[in-house]
Amino acid sequence: MELKDFNKDYTKTNAKSAKLNGDRAQKVLADLAKQLRDVSDAISFLQIKEKIATRDKDNDTLKTVKKELSEKNKEANTLRARLTKVQTEMKNARDAVDKYLTQMQDLAQNNPELQSQLDSAIKTKFERAIARNNSEKNALTQKVTPLKIIKNAANKDPQVSHILYGIEEDTKNIEMLQAIMAKGNKSPEDIKDCKQKIDAFTAQREAKRSQLAGYFKGTISRADIDKITYLSELNKEIKTTDRKIAGLDKQSANYQTAIRNIEAKTKAPEPTKTGLLDRLKPGQGAKPVVPGQPTQGSSDVPAVQPKWWQFIKRFKNYRIKRAAEKAAKKQGDAQSTPDPNDPTQVVDKNAFKDSMKYDVVRDYKEKLEQEYLRTAKAQNKAEKESADAKDDPDKTQQLPRTKQNDELEL
Repeated sequence: MELKDFNKDYTKTNAKSAKLNGDRAQKVLADLAKQLRDVSDAISFLQIKEKIATRDKDNDTLKTVKKELSEKNKEANTLRARLTKVQTEMKNARDAVDKYLTQMQDLAQNNPELQSQLDSAIKTKFERAIARNNSEKNALTQKVTPLKIIKNAANKDPQVSHILYGIEEDTKNIEMLQAIMAKGNKSPEDIKDCKQKIDAFTAQREAKRSQLAGYFKGTISRADIDKITYLSELNKEIKTTDRKIAGLDKQSANYQTAIRNIEAKTKAPEPTKTGLLDRLKPGQGAKPVVPGQPTQGSSDVPAVQPKWWQFIKRFKNYRIKRAAEKAAKKQGDAQSTPDPNDPTQVVDKNAFKDSMKYDVVRDYKEKLEQEYLRTAKAQNKAEKESADAKDDPDKTQQLPRTKQNDELEL
């Protein structure tokens, strides 16, 4: 089957699956599930009424409750059947798409050219993702570095710490006065007083920021210093940025491991040389020829001439061997002929030249990307656990946290 026709069938199946698993179908599924829950709650309530009526020997109420209970059970069975039908249709549609992707996997495995194109595209995408992560990491590093310098200086120098606490107190007073003015129930004199106090605290804060800028002597820009308001916000910004950088490093490490796996898979093995010198064992090299001495393997005895019947036997054996080789070659050519109805066999040699324009190839590429990343994450996790175990051997020998083990430790 041509890749073009295979993609056409896949597109139809994928569109059907998208429709059956779309937002509208999910809403229908959620509505059915809610109706079923409501009916189940009603059944539970009726079962309680049935028990009470049975206990009180209230036959009239019991008869009515049993009738309602029977109707609710029928309604619940109908809803369950509808819910199961919708779920089955959605699953069958997804399975049909997965079947095409599985066939696409077989096609890629049987055609190195297509697999090479997929791996090359995935590798390029991962390399670009690493470049984006590095760019974002550099921006975050430039943003957080001045904050870390200020924090470290505050931990070492009480003068810097005192300035930062002063900035925080001025900020609190400014925000408190702004909140009082926002209430709107103050007289003009009170509002005027609040504004004057806000201006005073703002001037004090600006003076402290100028003092802080003079302390660092231009190593930190005034724009970064003007962003400081609360120490808690400073510490929070540092921790948040560090977490983002660590996440980018972890993501880039997974991409790099996936790229190495792709390169190792696509790298051709180096040819091995098995010449005469490689086959000779130590001490088996050619011996020098000494004049006047017979060489190894030579003999003065004349060679024995073969008989006439030996020529005939050799000729018959040659004909039998030649016929067997022709039959094997003919059978191999028949097996290598592609079946036009099999999507995993391709008739046209240039069928994968523009393969990335087909939806089925792009969707399979995304699936392959996720598989490569899952494998890379598992590898990196195992390597990290192994490194942690080497750094802390006792960690792997710790008893699980249970009450009995705690008592044993005590």
